[in-house]
Amino acid sequence: MLRLILRKIGEAIPVLLLVSLGAAALTDLIPGSPARQILGEFATEERVMALDEKLGVNDPFLERYWRWLSGALRGDLGESLIANEPVTARVLDVLPTTLEVAMVTLVLSLAVALIAALIAASRAEGPVDRGVSGISAFFQAIPSFVAAVFITHLLAVQFGLLPSLGWTPLGENVGEHVKTMIMPVIVLIVVTAPLFYRVARADMVDVLQQDYVLSARARGLSDGYILVRHVLRPASRSLLTLTGLVFGYLIGGSIIVETFFGLPGLGSLVSRSITNQDVVVVQGIVLYVAIAYLVVNLLVDLLQMVLDPRLRSNT
Repeated sequence: MLRLILRKIGEAIPVLLLVSLGAAALTDLIPGSPARQILGEFATEERVMALDEKLGVNDPFLERYWRWLSGALRGDLGESLIANEPVTARVLDVLPTTLEVAMVTLVLSLAVALIAALIAASRAEGPVDRGVSGISAFFQAIPSFVAAVFITHLLAVQFGLLPSLGWTPLGENVGEHVKTMIMPVIVLIVVTAPLFYRVARADMVDVLQQDYVLSARARGLSDGYILVRHVLRPASRSLLTLTGLVFGYLIGGSIIVETFFGLPGLGSLVSRSITNQDVVVVQGIVLYVAIAYLVVNLLVDLLQMVLDPRLRSNT
């Protein structure tokens, strides 16, 4: 297992270097001057040019990249051009909100998908299977912003059960915290659970055709016992791989949901930073998301080795 960890770390280094190159290039891709954004539209050209020179905007790309990368290796990702705060502090301030919503969404999505997949796979090609699969396909076709509008109208406007905007920290009020998290989590479950269901159902149907499962049925074991004891574990390998991908999306790709519901998370920070052309913050977030994605996928590989000991001989 140690060899796998070292190998994955070795594979991650060039990936992070490529990501850091792309992040550093954002300065050249975003139109306008960072100094103009900081000083405002009424600043004189002399002041703008002087601040651009101080920020090193006109330095060669490789020089700017090395300066940024060397700072990142020390944990210094620079300061926000707008808020004049360290990027690391800004990211760490909003990261807990995104992580909490992502983890709750992931757990509930997997639970919903596994239950639905167990029901459908045990009655493959029957009316129940087709019905569950049809419902899953319907939800998968719904864009996240459409789901957000519908759920907000239903739960917040129509019935007044939940607040439509805002976020209450857990330390302030547990009940209000749960209320502000319900709708964003439901929207993300609508997006992610159908993906888990499709993979889990396909793998379970395949495992149910294996000889050892047919033998278990011939011995008179119940369908429920066979599904839980003999099908769920071998069918979970593909699901684990997908979990790593989905978690990466929930960390870095939930901009629409966080912005729509006013959550102070990573997605909202990205959205504001792009709008304000705060490229330094965007660079830091890109690097943080890449590192989180690589760490999650390393954990997924380790879990797969625990579930399937045959993989240990190949590392």
